[in-house]
Amino acid sequence: MIFDLILSATIGICFFILLYFFLIRPQMQRLQGHRRFISSLKVGDSVVTQGGIVGRIVKIQDQRYLFLEISEGVVVKVKSDLISEFEDNSTLQCLNFPK
Repeated sequence: MIFDLILSATIGICFFILLYFFLIRPQMQRLQGHRRFISSLKVGDSVVTQGGIVGRIVKIQDQRYLFLEISEGVVVKVKSDLISEFEDNSTLQCLNFPK
């Protein structure tokens, strides 16, 4: 009887440890990496949003919003959390986007 209780508790603890190391911890590390990426953005960087919009940062407002120039004279305001990656200049040249 007491053995069953100890066994159940041990299985529960082992399950939580596995859950932590395979799901929770990697997600926290990805989130921290994305926060570092967002804080490293600066005016002039070429980025891609999660929606696939490619543009160049022209203004940063309170680290929460970015103003992206997606075409000459066209500027959109996006949340900084929605920036997914840096874009290389070759893609911008293919889109006839001036430097």
